[in-house]
This record gives sequence, C-alpha cells and structure tokens, in this order.
Amino acid sequence: GLLNDPEAHNFFYFGHGASEFMGMQSRQRITSAELESSLTNSLNPLYGHVGHPYRFVFLDGCDTANGNLPLAFGIPNQIVSEDDFNNKYHLQPRSFLGWSGHIANSVKGQMPGIHCQFILNFWNKWSGINDEGDPTGDAPENLRQALDDTGFSSLSGSITRYGCPTLPFYQ
Repeated sequence: GLLNDPEAHNFFYFGHGASEFMGMQSRQRITSAELESSLTNSLNPLYGHVGHPYRFVFLDGCDTANGNLPLAFGIPNQIVSEDDFNNKYHLQPRSFLGWSGHIANSVKGQMPGIHCQFILNFWNKWSGINDEGDPTGDAPENLRQALDDTGFSSLSGSITRYGCPTLPFYQ
C-alpha cells in the first residue's frame, strides 16, 4: 500500500528477486504486473500513461533488471539522457538500478561484506553524505559517477542502469 502513496517517488529494495517479481518465488512477493496495475503505469513510460512514476528505484535482488520491473515503476528499460527526458519526452528524469544476474548469496540472512561495502560506497558517493551522516565535503556525484567509483565490478552479478544515467541525488 505504501508504494501508492502520492509522496512516494524513490524506492530501495534488498532481498530476493527475479525478472518479474521482488520477494520469494512461492511466498510473499510482488510481481511487475501487480505493480503496473497498482501504480497505473503503462509498459511504455516514454509515451504511454504513467499514473505514478518513480524518480529512482534500486531493486537490489537477483535478475531484477531482466524483465518489466523498471517499466512497472514508470522508468524506461533503456538509457535516456537527461536532455531527452526534458526536451524530447517532457518528463522528469528517472533512473532504475537492478541486477542482470545473480548476486552474492547471504549467509544466514547476513549480507556479504563485499556487497555491503558496495551499497555503503554507492550511497555515500551519490548523496555526498558519509556513514556517520556528515557531509563528505565533496559535491554529490551523479548516478553514473557514483556507480563508476564504487567498484561494483567486483561483485558476482552485473548491475544495470536504465533511464537517466546522470540523475543527481538531490533533484
């Protein structure tokens, strides 16, 4: 229900995933079709009806970038420049991050250290805020720069970016 809140425009999920759902295969999950229906977003967010587009979505679960999950959140599953979002499509820039493969398995519910470090580095670099909540003193980086500086290539999966690659944190 909170996904439909009119103030909700950013979403981070950590857990099990697949190309068409977040959650567990046989237990609690939400599918891309359920999201699409609930948020009233078409599968063509650049031209179709987008009732509740999200500005930024990061689905930190296996295979989440391989299906319609970005589209269900109103984010195109392709790279679109900030200039095209603004001038060609007349839409607010939006971005999606997900994995196009399996990522490191947790051990007894604990996130692997290398994955945890990637997540912390990413948020610190993109927001310009350190682990203690203090400004780093550096100007916040855009999404592409933050990802490039985090070392995500050392993880077992492949992170995928869709939408605006230069989305700033504070927009």
